[in-house]
Parts: sequence; structure tokens; C-alpha cells
Amino acid sequence: MSKIDNVKILGIDPGTQVMGYAILDYFGGNHTVEALGVIKLKKYKDHQEKLK
Repeated sequence: MSKIDNVKILGIDPGTQVMGYAILDYFGGNHTVEALGVIKLKKYKDHQEKLK
């Protein structure tokens, strides 16, 4: 089995009003957060528009 030394992880919390996201990096045994934030979806009234 091979060992993975470098991994990027994209995490998404798909809410209906606010969507959260994070990009995590694992490199050489260290974990770091590269980016995180939210996207506000309140301006879209139709749920289909929010998913586009």
C-alpha cells in the first residue's frame, strides 16, 4: 500500500440560504486551512437558481 503525502480536501456545506466551504491541505504530516468562507444565496428565491 502506498503512502499519500500531499492531499487537498474541498469541504462543502450546501445550505439553502448560506453555503459554506473550506479548502484544507495535508502536506508532509502538517494540516493547514487554505481557504474558508460562505456564499450567501438569499438573493435567489428559486431553489433551482441556487443550485446553478
